[in-house]
Amino acid sequence: MSYRIRFHPAVTDDLNAITCWLIDYAGPQSAARRLDEIEATIASLTDLPQKGNCRDESAPELRAVPAGRKAVVALPSTVKPVRCMSTP
Repeated sequence: MSYRIRFHPAVTDDLNAITCWLIDYAGPQSAARRLDEIEATIASLTDLPQKGNCRDESAPELRAVPAGRKAVVALPSTVKPVRCMSTP
């Protein structure tokens, strides 16, 4: 079973800002690796959209999914998964 990921418009801006910061901090190769880890974690939600740990202590109804060793993908736990049929 597969689900479709839809990004909030701010996600692109956030990923661009993270990438720019990482390039300045650790260089372009490290930034590319970290961005790949974040994108792979997001893509993994198509198979298991409810994964992650509840982080109500940080914000109500927040889930966090580790992305690599030092990043976290955060999303609301109120998101309702919707099944998506694959097309060839």
